[in-house]
Order: sequence, then C-alpha cells, then structure tokens
Amino acid sequence: AAIKGFSVAGKTGTSQKIVNGAYSHSKYYASFIGFVPAEKAAFVLLVTADEPKRSHYGGTVAAPTFKNIAIRVLRHMNIKPTKPEELNDSE
Repeated sequence: AAIKGFSVAGKTGTSQKIVNGAYSHSKYYASFIGFVPAEKAAFVLLVTADEPKRSHYGGTVAAPTFKNIAIRVLRHMNIKPTKPEELNDSE
C-alpha cells in the first residue's frame, strides 16, 4: 500500500467466512483500509475481496488494489506529495 511521496496509514484484515455455522478453512475475506496522507487524510479507502483465489491475506490481495486506486484518487484530487524527497530516490 506504500505510495512514493506520501505517508500512508492503514490496516490489513483477513477473516474466515462462516459456512454451515463453522469457520471455513478455504473461504475468506481479505481487506485493507487506509488513508492518505497519513498526516492529514484527504480520503479514506476500504478495499475488500470476497473469496480471493490466489491468496487470502489482506496485505497481498487488498493492499495492492488500495495503492492503485489511491494513486488515481490523489491525482484526481490534485493532492501534492507530503514527502517529495522520496520521489527523487532511485529505487
């Protein structure tokens, strides 16, 4: 969920679904909720995946989607980077 030039705050979530009154060991929800910039949020974004296929962890399923959407929202809202020095790093 990291975005160059911005501080991002957020939390991943992974939860088992209830199937026939018991926790499933094969069906999950994956999530990530975060806000950007962390110092003074311009928006809050929640991404959830119902029964993701390749992985079921919020950090590997929902966080990358959060990042992709958040970058577009930051551009749309014309939010300037809060950590511009990171934009010059050559990673």
